[in-house]
Amino acid sequence: MSTSGPLARLDSWLARSAVRGRGGLAWLVIVLVGLLVLPGILIVFVPVQSPLRPILYLPGLLVALALSVGLGARTGRWTLLLVLLAALAFRFAGAGVQYSDVGMVTSAAIERALQGLNPYGVGYHVSTPPGAPFPYGPLALAWYLPFRFDPRIVEYLAAAGILGALALRGRPVGFLVYALSPALILTTIDGSNDTSAGLLILVALVAMRRSVVLGGIALAVAVAFKLYAAAWVPAFVLWAGGAGLAALAASSAVLWLPALLAWGIGPIADSLRIAQVIHEGVSGATGRMLQDLTGVPMDQEGWDRLKLVLGGITAVATLPLVRSSRSVVLAGVAVFVVTLYTGYWSSTSYVAALAPVVCWYLDGWTLRAPARVTWPGDPAGKVAGWLDARWPVCEEPRAGRRPLPAV
Repeated sequence: MSTSGPLARLDSWLARSAVRGRGGLAWLVIVLVGLLVLPGILIVFVPVQSPLRPILYLPGLLVALALSVGLGARTGRWTLLLVLLAALAFRFAGAGVQYSDVGMVTSAAIERALQGLNPYGVGYHVSTPPGAPFPYGPLALAWYLPFRFDPRIVEYLAAAGILGALALRGRPVGFLVYALSPALILTTIDGSNDTSAGLLILVALVAMRRSVVLGGIALAVAVAFKLYAAAWVPAFVLWAGGAGLAALAASSAVLWLPALLAWGIGPIADSLRIAQVIHEGVSGATGRMLQDLTGVPMDQEGWDRLKLVLGGITAVATLPLVRSSRSVVLAGVAVFVVTLYTGYWSSTSYVAALAPVVCWYLDGWTLRAPARVTWPGDPAGKVAGWLDARWPVCEEPRAGRRPLPAV
């Protein structure tokens, strides 16, 4: 590269904003190429119904991770800002994509509830295949109410909030993985609701480190949105103790009792049951993948019972390992993955619920000395300092508060 001219000046300008080493033009080009190429490979060239599509998510995530780790030591605020804008633009550009029927079913359920009818226990013709129920918590009805004409707007706003929080926090590896991953770009715009679920789960797991009461309330909110957030409940209750359990139970009662009294537990249970058997499309769960690969019909009900058993076993097995808030996070991740992906039917969109949590901690897991990109005025540092003064981080809430440095 020439040592003079506009490109050299841009390279020098970007390098000065890096955390350490050179973060200049070459790395910026790699980031932009990654943003252009990775989503295109998955979204354009792999058919939606291909049995290979769930498997190809993993290489996309691994490439994004490898690229992000390489960039982690070299990324400065300008690169983060450019990636943030590009990630938002890619999600906005795919706004016409509609692979999932979750948003359409949710809109139909909201309209039915507004008419004074029961949104549970009925099938909706707008789904694919027709007849899918509304199997989500009552909070989902309120969550999408303002944008019931197109729930994907809420998902885009949720993704923007997650991206903004990760960028502002300044941990580059987790941010870049979330921004670059083809799977996460797709699930923001495909009509699913897992990006919102991931945001609510992340808020709960971050809040619990400072207040088990707030963490319990936030976790109850996440479960009332989508039931798979309950994967973190056993470890949270063991770690948080009585105060966390009381907050979780009281908040769950407030969120669920009105729906149970108005619409009944029977229709809600029917919606959950029907949702497990109506989908016949390609999924990422073990049973269906084995059937596709071997051609041998699998017992769908048997596999779905097996996943609950294995999920329960995983929950019990991880409880003795719960020692800190991070072990709560990891225990919940294990229960989540086992329960959702060892049955017959599942969805590759569920990765969007895990991604914010994983990306929040990824720098600490992948880098020996994780760097932090600071923005002018260091707003993230100021917020962390303000929170530390009022709600210090506590890793052992049952043994009393023990302030720790914020992560």
